[in-house]
Amino acid sequence: MSENDDYNDEGDGDNSENDESMPWAAFNAHFTYVKEVDEKNFLARCKLCDKDRRCPVSSSSNLKSHLKRNFLESCCDILTLLFLLQRKHHWSEEKLQELSVCSKKKSKKNPPSSSSAVSTGGASASSSATSFFEPRQTKAVNQKNLNELVDKLVIFENLPHRIVDSPHFKAAVLFGVPAGQELKISCRQTLRKRLNGHYEKMVKNLKTALSAVKYVATTADGWSKFRRGFLGMTVTWLDPSTITRSHASLALRRLKGRHTHDRLAAAMSGIHAEFDLAVPKLAKTITDSASNFRKAFRVFSAAPHAGPNE
Repeated sequence: MSENDDYNDEGDGDNSENDESMPWAAFNAHFTYVKEVDEKNFLARCKLCDKDRRCPVSSSSNLKSHLKRNFLESCCDILTLLFLLQRKHHWSEEKLQELSVCSKKKSKKNPPSSSSAVSTGGASASSSATSFFEPRQTKAVNQKNLNELVDKLVIFENLPHRIVDSPHFKAAVLFGVPAGQELKISCRQTLRKRLNGHYEKMVKNLKTALSAVKYVATTADGWSKFRRGFLGMTVTWLDPSTITRSHASLALRRLKGRHTHDRLAAAMSGIHAEFDLAVPKLAKTITDSASNFRKAFRVFSAAPHAGPNE
């Protein structure tokens, strides 16, 4: 009985300890520092259930588990923040101090100077801890930005267009949309129109970039897969202002029939003409040593001209 009284008196009597903030600023919104139990542990009181939790100064796992078990819905913001922080395994100690998430023990041993002190009080400390993630919220939640994200997801992950008609895909994408927002996922026909618009814009930008340079070189390669033939071409040039090498993809086309020299020559000439690439602007075209490519250039090669090296 006397031990419990002493324990409670010690916790209630030391007001200077109670005024201290948590070792991790992100927890200040849900926990209050009570007192130090020993050199490696301290007590924290949950503001939601008014229960004390014992926690080591080197890990916040006990506090995080308490929130997950009892208050998952009301504390989803802090749990998301902690998940993102855990993924950053290579932050330096200075970076952690900047985010106000250093351990309390290290802060006591090396207190910051008045000129470089980091705020650890309540709202200001929580604000400094979450400010690192503010750039993620720069885009407004509207139909235009949603369409842009869906387009990028389909393009860069090489997803089939029919995925936008899947109810599971729609539910996953619209899960985080705030209530009251009238947003929807476009059908595959609308998606194709937008993708065609992206392609036309990309071709226009590439033509503009190529028109500003004097010489370019292209590469070409043909192959077959599952009884289907393809021709891929890229372009390389030197930026006239920075003298740095730039490159881009020109085309990836189907080649129907046999890969004869005349068909290869016609396909390459068509792609060059599409981007206004001709001699002398087109200085070189690099291919492998396949006989059909060699014959294409032997039969249909352009007349000699003064190239960039002459």
